[in-house]
Amino acid sequence: MISLKQLEKDVRVIKERNARVKGNKAWETSYAMWGLLTLFTYLTIGI
Repeated sequence: MISLKQLEKDVRVIKERNARVKGNKAWETSYAMWGLLTLFTYLTIGI
């Protein structure tokens, strides 16, 4: 049977992962990321 401490550890791990995923999602939808992607695309095509 799973102990209470193990369940608490599992929940903590899941919350940490969710925070990382949320941060990555924020970057993927940011205007800065889209601006850099656009800039580098045009520079690459120009070269």
